[in-house]
Amino acid sequence: MMVDTVNSKLHVMILGNSLSIGGAAKNIQRFATALSRDTAFEVSVASWSEGGERAALISSRGIPVYILNQDPDILKSILKKHAVDILHVHRGGWAEPGPISIAKAAGVPIVIETNIFGRKDNSREDSLIDLTLFKSKASWLKYVLQNQISSDQRFLRWGYLYNPVELEEIKSYELSSLELKLKREKLGLKPNEKLIGRIGRADEGKFGRIMIDMLPHLFKKVSDVKLLIVGAPDFYKKELKERGFADRCIFHPIVLEPKELYELYYCLDVLVHSSPTGESCGNVISEAMACARPVVSNATHFNRPWLDNAQIEQIDHGETGLIANYPKAYADAVAQLLRDNSLRSKMGENGRKKIENQFDIKMIVPKLKKIYLALALKKSIPIAVATGDLLGSGTNVGFQEELSNFEQQYAGRLAKSYLASRWRELVYGYQVKLDWHFRKWFSKQ
Repeated sequence: MMVDTVNSKLHVMILGNSLSIGGAAKNIQRFATALSRDTAFEVSVASWSEGGERAALISSRGIPVYILNQDPDILKSILKKHAVDILHVHRGGWAEPGPISIAKAAGVPIVIETNIFGRKDNSREDSLIDLTLFKSKASWLKYVLQNQISSDQRFLRWGYLYNPVELEEIKSYELSSLELKLKREKLGLKPNEKLIGRIGRADEGKFGRIMIDMLPHLFKKVSDVKLLIVGAPDFYKKELKERGFADRCIFHPIVLEPKELYELYYCLDVLVHSSPTGESCGNVISEAMACARPVVSNATHFNRPWLDNAQIEQIDHGETGLIANYPKAYADAVAQLLRDNSLRSKMGENGRKKIENQFDIKMIVPKLKKIYLALALKKSIPIAVATGDLLGSGTNVGFQEELSNFEQQYAGRLAKSYLASRWRELVYGYQVKLDWHFRKWFSKQ
């Protein structure tokens, strides 16, 4: 399909709630930077509530950045100033009154939502959205099942797009043998010590307790291992110290600078991951895989219904990492990878290949452009490129086949885990659920 070239760029504004260090802001930064390099698009970025560390990083690329402080008049003025064709809102999914209604009132023809947590907006604004993109197939599946969307309707307005990973940049930070040795020494490691690690930010919703509960089992099996924790919340540090594990841990502050961050990934032998609320598409998991490091995580469907569970989509159990759902199994999975250098290397390389084929920004951004252009053509918005190569034989961006296949495969993924024991997994999942609710209640007192 060919479309005549016209002298008009497609104006896209990407909007989030903040531009801090979190994953949503990182994704906005990556998308905006990539789109700004394409002469067919004009890109701006806005934060509805507050700025943050990434605002300056985005602005340094020559991309206009606006901090709106929830002011409707400022947003309306900027939308008109840039003659925005597409407002792409990154939000939790629940009702957040403001930007979407303002955009439609200002005459923005297309509103796209990236639904970060797979939540449902029951307000009027939901009907104003042209397309909702979830961050994973698992998040899409949770949404359509939880909201009882019929099989003939669930592909009409809902699709998915993975968080992009800048694989070439990550590879450029890979350390030589000598550099790796020196970096690990700087972290306090002895030559033969193994290093497992969790990289995140100080949010207790990002740190699952299975990573603490598995440590007594792990230390019995592997004596020469330490745990690196980047951005540990206070309660996590406290429990590790109270249980006598502090001397086996390396506590590291949050890292924003890419080179330093990815060098820490490369220092790891295995990434250990767990989140009490699961992942809708975990950047940390993808980044570790891009660094050719295998990942051990746990499924979260045992804890309570409708939690995010995309970690079992990102990790192919037995191929790019291992899923283990109770402490002893988790420890045994980590121990196997630490002891078996060949297996660890093979899973790491498999993970990197998966990132290259499915998550690399070179794969994701063209899909996003295709989505933008297809919607623009349906709305009869003139565009600045001949779109034949990008759109192929039509304007349908087409999610149905991939999502249908995943839905059929999901039960199989759920069934795969290390040392699978359903009663142990269920009992531990219930304990985690009680612990999570208790801490949330206690924090409010």
